[in-house]
Amino acid sequence: MNITTVTHWPESAAFPLLTTLTLVPLAAMIAILFSRSSTIALRFGFSGALLTVLLSFYLLTVFDSASPGIHLVEQAHFAGLSYRVGVDGTNILFIPLTAVLTLLALIYTLITRHAADRLFIACLLGYEGVLIGAFVALNVLQFWFWCVLELVPVVLLTIHAGTGQNRRWVAVQLLQYWGSGLLMSLTGFMLLAFGLIDASHPLTFDWLTIKENNAYLHDEVLIFILLFFGFAIRMPLFPFHGWLPVLAEQGTVASAVIFLVGLKLGIYAAIRFILPMVPGVAEQWAGFVVTLGLISIFYGALLALMQINIRRLLAFAVISQTGMLVIGAFCFNANGLEGSLLLSVAYGLAMAGMLFSVGLIYERTR
Repeated sequence: MNITTVTHWPESAAFPLLTTLTLVPLAAMIAILFSRSSTIALRFGFSGALLTVLLSFYLLTVFDSASPGIHLVEQAHFAGLSYRVGVDGTNILFIPLTAVLTLLALIYTLITRHAADRLFIACLLGYEGVLIGAFVALNVLQFWFWCVLELVPVVLLTIHAGTGQNRRWVAVQLLQYWGSGLLMSLTGFMLLAFGLIDASHPLTFDWLTIKENNAYLHDEVLIFILLFFGFAIRMPLFPFHGWLPVLAEQGTVASAVIFLVGLKLGIYAAIRFILPMVPGVAEQWAGFVVTLGLISIFYGALLALMQINIRRLLAFAVISQTGMLVIGAFCFNANGLEGSLLLSVAYGLAMAGMLFSVGLIYERTR
């Protein structure tokens, strides 16, 4: 049994920081939806985004990188359900990345004179809150519910603010792809939770409990297949990538910027929920996963070279990058894992800059 060190939030922070980081953009979203003018809505949006950035920087200052384990843990139990959040080296960088890109997306909407759309700004802030909630979740069912909620702002942003003519068709495609991935990951999470009952453990969806008792799990191969293919759609990894190029072509630049962070949620989920839960099976299947990663690298790069639409070009570049990140995660050494996480953050920032450049050129030249 591998015991993970847990440090609760009163030992490091002055208040429950992770829950606050999740609630601030969601509160700003609600304020925007009920505001009476676009000017007030924009002020709420910038206030919420800027406060989240400041809180994320505060998170970096109180996080003890020299100490192993989970930090700033918050937990609560009610109505038979458990709520637990925390940060470690796996997810700590994704939170400030989400906050910074959301603020940059709002600045972009102001520069391009699209800041009068209250629903668009509210969806951006809501998407930010959902992503932070998913990244800090230490309960598998809690993480899954955040992933379901993520569909709401993504579909609304595509239909309401997309630039293509087939936005509703794209939304339907997205629901089909993500819906199947969510169904597979939910089934895998259920097998994880119910797999401990036979070992005299109560039903729990807590990540730490399942991780520390994974030796009692059954059907590990089936759990791996369900979780991996569910997350592969989300990454996206070849051959589950079909939804990304059409979404990039039909969607908006501002929403695509924060969506880049959402794409990294699939890589993060594999590192958080597959490698620690079923490490033996993951190592057995590593050759297959690395093969898919290699195909993704060259397939995505080749298809990117063939594009005349720059948004589709960037989408296939993301697929190529995903292959590299997956290989790093499944090579089963510390350097590969750290490289995968750092490249996820670096790719998010770099692709955001390219998308902003594309959007500004389009605004000037059409």
